[in-house]
Amino acid sequence: MAIVGVAFCEAAPAFAYLRFGVPVAGRTVAVKWTHNPVHYRVFETGVSDVSALQFREAIASAFASWEAVQTARIRYTFDGFTSTSRPGDEDSVSTLGFADRPELDRVLASTTLLVDEETGALLESDIFFNASFPWSTAPNGEPGRFDLASIAVQEIGHFSGLGHSALGETELVSTGRRVLGAEAVMFPIAFGPGSTTGRTLRPDDIAGLSDVYPDGSFRVTRAACRARSRATACRSTARMWSRSVREQARWSGISR
Repeated sequence: MAIVGVAFCEAAPAFAYLRFGVPVAGRTVAVKWTHNPVHYRVFETGVSDVSALQFREAIASAFASWEAVQTARIRYTFDGFTSTSRPGDEDSVSTLGFADRPELDRVLASTTLLVDEETGALLESDIFFNASFPWSTAPNGEPGRFDLASIAVQEIGHFSGLGHSALGETELVSTGRRVLGAEAVMFPIAFGPGSTTGRTLRPDDIAGLSDVYPDGSFRVTRAACRARSRATACRSTARMWSRSVREQARWSGISR
């Protein structure tokens, strides 16, 4: 069974993260994985300057960032490369990989979720990275190229059931919006080429994952964070398709 609509669950008042949710029996249920670990595959085709193996290593690093959250209980397992399952295929396989989408000239990556509309359980989650952009897996980033690991960290947040966060600041310029700063990797607009800022989770990201997949220590941690934070919960919109919901990482078109 699959989702035909989606809601957003607001965070606790101290935070700005959003969780995906579906209406079930008059209440909103969080969209989340109900089995642990979560299995995924990598599409075997790379792009110029990023081989499939380099892609796999960058993705593994991004998954590890979320696994390192001590107040959340979720793990991810790589099930190997695939030549038959592509990102976006509804085939019961969660696949990450490149796809050439030149018409999406401001979309760096996109996550598609397939959800059981009766329980909110995630059934499949695919991520494509737009091969029309220049990518890099260099340890310290690379001028003129987008850091694959940074964008992957945000998309894996969506992959796990998190929406966007409002903790960021932009300014309007002639070609779009320029990111001045972000206090969450789940902020919807990416930093420009060469930046590796998105590799590191911030407190709002950690709180969001811990809220969806809490372990026994999260309640105390959340109370302590709430006392220190002045962030305000907010809502945003998502583009929706029947049978799936997508979240996209966008680029303003301006280098930081």
